Amino acid sequence: MEPLSVMEKIALDFQDEIPEPLPFLVEDHPLLRRISDPIKDLTAKETKKISLQLFETIKAAGGGFGLAAPQVGISKRLFICSFDWKIETIIPIINPRYKPIEDEMETHWEACFSVPMAYGNVMRYKKIRCSYQTIDGAEINAELEGIKARVFQHEYDHLDGILYPDKCIDLRVFDDPDELQNFRLWVRKEREKAGYL
Repeated sequence: MEPLSVMEKIALDFQDEIPEPLPFLVEDHPLLRRISDPIKDLTAKETKKISLQLFETIKAAGGGFGLAAPQVGISKRLFICSFDWKIETIIPIINPRYKPIEDEMETHWEACFSVPMAYGNVMRYKKIRCSYQTIDGAEINAELEGIKARVFQHEYDHLDGILYPDKCIDLRVFDDPDELQNFRLWVRKEREKAGYL
């Protein structure tokens, strides 16, 4: 039998009361521009509920690299992500911090649930040293690079009221869903060429 994932363990606390997915706030919403509040009680049921709400929301949206609490109207310093891009390995990242390991930066394309129908080319640090707390109260320290570092920085920005277009060197906005999908496929190929996936 496969061991339970972090999110499956959290879901056990809610049994038949799994929270519904929440709607995404979009870029003109003022809460997306707030600095989020730290989470004081990591293991509280409310913290677990927020994590599970984010998880149910990203599943309902068809998956993604990560999702921050402010994107669904919760102004707390928490986001979820997976460092190997699988839905079953998504974990909550609580009260995160990071700093660059070196000054080297790189550009790549990003998208966001809160900035629909768009992609942006964003400059970010290539390597970071990060720390965060887990839902069990443990302190994690890690070094990330490439797309892992990029996703961490993108989601962290949400906690400080920053959206990726604020940092764009090139923003592409699409009216046609088919054009967006074609661009998404092109971005995926570019990520593969860069060794990002």
